Amino acid sequence: MEIFEAKPGDADRLAEDLWLPLAKEMENLSDYNELADTDVLEKSSEHRRKRLEEDDYTSFILEVEDEYAGFVTVHDRKHAPVFAKDTSGEISELFVKKKFRRNGYADQLIDRGVEWCRNRELQAVELSVDTGNEKARELYEKKGFTEVRSRMRKENV
Repeated sequence: MEIFEAKPGDADRLAEDLWLPLAKEMENLSDYNELADTDVLEKSSEHRRKRLEEDDYTSFILEVEDEYAGFVTVHDRKHAPVFAKDTSGEISELFVKKKFRRNGYADQLIDRGVEWCRNRELQAVELSVDTGNEKARELYEKKGFTEVRSRMRKENV
């Protein structure tokens, strides 16, 4: 088992082996996560490649026996200078393939994301979770995350 920081050259495999299975799982949780009809994998690869070139964004990949088994994506949150907010990072994606779950890998990926934020001297780490994703909510609470805000949505009618 190894966790390593992704490079732009890892974008295609990251998108295909990990992000797409995550996206399909999330799509089943909520209509909010519905995927586009075309070029999803190509667009995800390109997006990741560009973002991985930025200093304020990274993904850590979990590899088990030469298989990409999971990942976490974390980045600096940019707050408008008019707010007296402390600096923070955001975990925007966390995923472990089903066959690798229940081995503590998600904990380790979260720890790597938190460590990345700590090394950047950010004071907090934030994340969002779908209201119906109870397993994820339980994991995040176990790792010390608390609910501080709710996001609401109204479809255009």
